[in-house]
Amino acid sequence: MLHRKPIIVIFFSFLMLLVSVLELAGSEKESKWVGPEPIESGQIAFSQIEPKAIEPKPIGSEWIELETRYTVIRYHSVETLKQFHQSIHFGNGWWATSTSFDQLSVEENRKISQMKIDAIFKRVQEILDMESKFKKVIINLYPDKKKLESAYKNTYKTQCPFKAWYDFKTNTISLNADDCSEGMFAHEIAHSVIDNFLKIRPPKNTAEILARYVDTHLK
Repeated sequence: MLHRKPIIVIFFSFLMLLVSVLELAGSEKESKWVGPEPIESGQIAFSQIEPKAIEPKPIGSEWIELETRYTVIRYHSVETLKQFHQSIHFGNGWWATSTSFDQLSVEENRKISQMKIDAIFKRVQEILDMESKFKKVIINLYPDKKKLESAYKNTYKTQCPFKAWYDFKTNTISLNADDCSEGMFAHEIAHSVIDNFLKIRPPKNTAEILARYVDTHLK
C-alpha cells in the first residue's frame, strides 16, 4: 500500500507553492530580507531568522556540550541545564516531569535532558511527516533573558526581539533556559527539520505556519 501523507502536509505543500509564486512575483520590487522583522502587537515572540551572522559566542566561559541522538546541547553550567529540564514537560516515562531533578546525580540529570530533547525532536518529525537523517542541530541554552539578548546583539548587531530563534546558516537554536516551554522548543526544532528536510527551503511565512502547527499539536 502506498504511504499516504497526512492531509495537513499536502495542504501546506500547496500553500508553500502558492506563497513561493507570490513572493517571486514581487521579488523585483522588494529588497532581500536579511534580518529579523519587528514584532507586531500580539505576535508570538519566537521565530526563524536569517540575518548575516556568525555562530554565537559563549558569554563568560566555555560551552559545555552534551550530545544526543539528534542534537548537540551547549550550556555554561549544570544549573542552566536544570532550568531547561524544569521548563520542559514532555513524554510518558518517569523522566517526563521535573520533580525528580534535585534528587538525581548530575549524570542522571543529563540523561533525562537527552531523553526529553530526543523525544520532542522525534515527535516533531512525526507531526511534519519529515522523518529523515539530519545533521545534528545545535541548541544554545542561556541562563536568563539578559544573556540571551546579549548573545543576539553580539551576533546580529541589533536588539533582540525574540524569546527564542533558529538560525539556518549555523543550524543553531538559541533559548532562554529559564523562560522556555516544550511548545516553544518544538517550534524551533520544527524550523530546523523543515529547512533541512526539503530540497528547496520554503518561504519564511510558510515555514512559520508549519512551525506553529507543530507547537500547538505537540501532545
